[in-house]
Amino acid sequence: DAIVFNALISACESGKAWHKALEIFNIMEGSKAAQDTITYSAAISACRSGGHWECAIQLLASMTGQGVARDAIVFNALISACESGKAWHKALEIFNVMEGSKVAQDTITYSAAISACRSGGHWECAIQLLASMIGQGVARDAIVFNALISACESGKAWHKALEIFNVMEGSKVNPNENAYNAAVSAGGRSSSWQHTLSSFAGERGGRSESAGIPLGGVISSCRAASAWTLALQQLDSELQAWLGAEGPSTLRYMKLSNRLREGEYIAAAGGTKERLEILLSRPGVLAVLKPPGVVSEFAIKQVRWHLEAQDFASDVTCVSRLDAPTSGVLVMAMGGLCSAPANFLLAQFAGRLAMKTYHCLCSGPPLGALGTAGLTNAPMEEEMDGELDAAMRVARSRAEGAREATTTLKAKGCYWKATSEEGADTALFDMFSLVAAQPITGRTHQIRVHLASLGRHLVSDPMYGPSALSYHREWCPRLFLHCSRLTVRGLDRQQCSAIAPLPADLARALGTLVPVR
Repeated sequence: DAIVFNALISACESGKAWHKALEIFNIMEGSKAAQDTITYSAAISACRSGGHWECAIQLLASMTGQGVARDAIVFNALISACESGKAWHKALEIFNVMEGSKVAQDTITYSAAISACRSGGHWECAIQLLASMIGQGVARDAIVFNALISACESGKAWHKALEIFNVMEGSKVNPNENAYNAAVSAGGRSSSWQHTLSSFAGERGGRSESAGIPLGGVISSCRAASAWTLALQQLDSELQAWLGAEGPSTLRYMKLSNRLREGEYIAAAGGTKERLEILLSRPGVLAVLKPPGVVSEFAIKQVRWHLEAQDFASDVTCVSRLDAPTSGVLVMAMGGLCSAPANFLLAQFAGRLAMKTYHCLCSGPPLGALGTAGLTNAPMEEEMDGELDAAMRVARSRAEGAREATTTLKAKGCYWKATSEEGADTALFDMFSLVAAQPITGRTHQIRVHLASLGRHLVSDPMYGPSALSYHREWCPRLFLHCSRLTVRGLDRQQCSAIAPLPADLARALGTLVPVR
């Protein structure tokens, strides 16, 4: 019966198997079980999870044609499906259709529509929706305000985001952590460091999660206003408060650093044959040399197992990861997510005080004279074709969900490699450039995407390199990307660096090329 089919479609939707959900929907259509409002609602929700808003709209048309009643749940799921597919204009069309029907718009409806405006960077529409909410007497909750603040932030209307936060504070809706975080981020973008400090201080008392990332927003705001001294003072002040709250744990961090000495190795565990060399050990801060092919989270588990084997169990927190094919410096906090070391390191990365340097080999000549540096700040967004897992690309515009991304690049070397057979009449060769890259922001695959957008694909990059360059793997079997240096502040407030020389496999690959003098 319909209950069985509806449950099955919902099960597929929960498992994000949207195509299976639609298969079940079509089977039901061919059976004697009548499709009802719940059926369509579940199928539309399945389209939302798959980002297929076109299918969701077709289902609404079918619903209308079959005379099936449409309720708020159906419309809300459809608006959310359009929002997930970044079809913000369609989401607003559906919102208007709902407005013209007898179905009442509720808080969830407005929240979904405002989120759609956010994904399109149309903060003005989002504010109009809030005004409509007030006029219709629809209840406003924290989710609505969070979406609205985020919409203003995405549209770079940072002062408007702060205005909305003030409206929220003046209403009966209590700002939650997401609202405070969004306000801190907007304050950082607008260089309104006074408001950012106020927002951060306002949430401090009731915080249940890590305070490191919001503090990074405060630091960014101070830095943008050239208030460097204030940024460092705020970081030191919060560190002192975190350490004071933990009390005896401070001594524990000292003992941990004594157990993990630089130059020693963490034993292989959990089925891996790879040992991890300790590059940096300071109270609360550890950096190891991650081999290629090892997932960052597994390396952190390996450290935890190593400590347990020494009867010194400790939580370990990932504060900045490396992609599996990338080798080099991997830093972690020797404490839980809300510990002083984790908060301190997360604040540095979010506030852009931590600095990473990568060395990578690219196809093509250097972008400038050797030793010169440049900057690329092309925004990035997720690929929507679904062909590649977690693939990114340079955004087509600075709206439509694009995220700020900045990388500094320095030309370190120029090389060539012969591609024609020895003794051939015509000598053919390919040019390569060695680049030192420093990501200012931390987007997924940022260095790979930025250099590919400049026509300098990384050697042996299976995700972003064109198939014509697949022959690189004959002399460089893996992605030529290595995190060679990391600089952070330790709990003693002093800068410390972990350095990882180019590993043997990449050094061998580089040795097959001829330097251009």
